[in-house]
Amino acid sequence: MNKKLITLPQANSINIMYKLLLEIPTDLTDSFNVEDASRIIKMSRRQGKYYIDALRYLKLVKKISSYSYILTNEGEQVISEDIPNIKFLNFIYHILKSDEFSFFFNMYMTKELQVFKLLFCQYVMVKYNLKISTAERRFSTILKWSKEINRLLLSFNVDKL
Repeated sequence: MNKKLITLPQANSINIMYKLLLEIPTDLTDSFNVEDASRIIKMSRRQGKYYIDALRYLKLVKKISSYSYILTNEGEQVISEDIPNIKFLNFIYHILKSDEFSFFFNMYMTKELQVFKLLFCQYVMVKYNLKISTAERRFSTILKWSKEINRLLLSFNVDKL
């Protein structure tokens, strides 16, 4: 099968990605497609594809045919925890340890917003041969992920761990 490179995510909500991840089957006997994703997240088919592709970008889901998807071994590991909060933290940890997103998140944490945007757009325009308008849309997604993860990290009371 032709493996199309998933360049950068277009799915804006980590919570919706997580909700979808929990519904994707682990074996070939269950069929899961874009229409299933769209129904689960209650969005258009196009948005369903964006969310599946975001999970593919994170290497949690793989395409097994023109229309079917299953969890990868990494995806199975992320959701294998029985305790729901730990399972969600596994998902966040998986996102953070992704080489490319880790690079972007570090920029988000250490650079002013406009500097982060400029560096991000330059990087993805060169790496993925994107137009500036597309790079800026991808920046919007990465910025939303970064803000959401940072908010989650700040909500932890380390003294109680």
